[in-house]
Amino acid sequence: MFAVSREVSGPLTFDGKHQDRPVKRAKGARNCERRSWSLSLLVGRMQRKRSARKQFASSPAVRRRMQATPRRDTPAEMRVRRALHAMGFRYSVDAKPLAHSRRRADIVFRRARIAVFIDGCFWHGCPQHGTWPRTNADWWRDKIVGNQKRDLDTDRELAEEGWRVFRFWEHQDPLVAARRMAAVLRRLRGY
Repeated sequence: MFAVSREVSGPLTFDGKHQDRPVKRAKGARNCERRSWSLSLLVGRMQRKRSARKQFASSPAVRRRMQATPRRDTPAEMRVRRALHAMGFRYSVDAKPLAHSRRRADIVFRRARIAVFIDGCFWHGCPQHGTWPRTNADWWRDKIVGNQKRDLDTDRELAEEGWRVFRFWEHQDPLVAARRMAAVLRRLRGY
């Protein structure tokens, strides 16, 4: 339970009504008692935190579109995977190359230690096709720049562990991407 201040007049209770007498405090609320924080102060802080958060969707239609965007099995990823499969290569899909990292690669060749990422032009800020939304522009700029920084950090982390990283844009020809990976895989022993 939240502690309510010792003041007799004024503090709000959970139901929003004014309290005529002090509310009995929960155990361990001594710190709040010393500072005499009222519930209304705590509620005010929570409301300010909520209003300070930036909205990620400017409209319900944008929210639906964002929710409908798949994390894996995107059309660009599927085209590259089909081309690799047709060439006879087998791989893991949407897998963590490193056990201690939460980051996942679109295609992983574990024996060859190759991680492949098929980056979306919008989400990763393609210099050729990426667009910058005008609505909620600051949030989107932070989001896309954050994605780019995370991509660089992921590449660095994988390289330090001895992995080769391939990144392709969704607009690139899937056969060219598959042939490039196939050439590297064939040079390595075991493929």
